Amino acid sequence: MRLSHLRAVGPGGEAIPAPTPSVTEARVLASLRRVLHDTSLCSLATVADDGGPHICHVYFAFDQELRVHFLSHPDSAHCRHIRRSGRASISVYDSHQSWGGQDAGIAMDGVAKECRGTDETAAESTYARRFKGYRTWTRSSEFSRFGRRYRFYTFTPTSLKVFDERRLGPGLFLTARVR
Repeated sequence: MRLSHLRAVGPGGEAIPAPTPSVTEARVLASLRRVLHDTSLCSLATVADDGGPHICHVYFAFDQELRVHFLSHPDSAHCRHIRRSGRASISVYDSHQSWGGQDAGIAMDGVAKECRGTDETAAESTYARRFKGYRTWTRSSEFSRFGRRYRFYTFTPTSLKVFDERRLGPGLFLTARVR
């Protein structure tokens, strides 16, 4: 993953000077990886059939390219939306943070799709590494009854916004396009 058009923005989205020259692509990518590593549940927003927003929560794993993989039922509303348009957004943050602390979180816009073939195998491997109980679940009677219908999906970000007050600076939001 590479970032382009990296810029610091204020709360209203206006461009502001980065507080230090040390806010680099490498530091932003390291911050993204840390936030993704530190929590395993994200909010996934999709475009509903009527054009409005739909949001749900999914457990996720991520790979070296910061693609987000999740397991879900293909008949769920968000998976139907993904099949129709592919447009999605994800928000990741630790909900135990306290207002006024050194907070961190990310928001990413992009595209999502159901995985097939080698993409499915890679997504499942990434997911199983993160969630140690996944393989046990796949051998359970619950999986036999319900889980066989579940599918892996991959979200690929096209743009992002990150804030990490401890590592990047207080009150600083950074936006970038993903290439």
